[in-house]
Amino acid sequence: MEAPPTPVKRPKKKAAPAKAAAKVKKVKKEGPKKASAYTMFCSDTRPSIVKKNADLTFGEVGKALGSAWGALSEKDKAAWKAKAEKQTAKNAADFKKKK
Repeated sequence: MEAPPTPVKRPKKKAAPAKAAAKVKKVKKEGPKKASAYTMFCSDTRPSIVKKNADLTFGEVGKALGSAWGALSEKDKAAWKAKAEKQTAKNAADFKKKK
């Protein structure tokens, strides 16, 4: 009969540092939402990418959108930036109306 295996001695874990007394809640930023040229491009382009490639995962669709954005010319990106600035101005006007 064999002897039972000897237990492996492992170093003890150090105690975790003390946490802060209470978490500070984030204060929600007041103000209009700023539109991004990239997000506007993605929301416009995503349906066509998904339609052409229905088998892509969520992450792969994001990569495809990123590469499509990178392939755009500066002229096309400037057009999207202008649309985003226009949307930001609209958001600011709507925000002022609500207040």
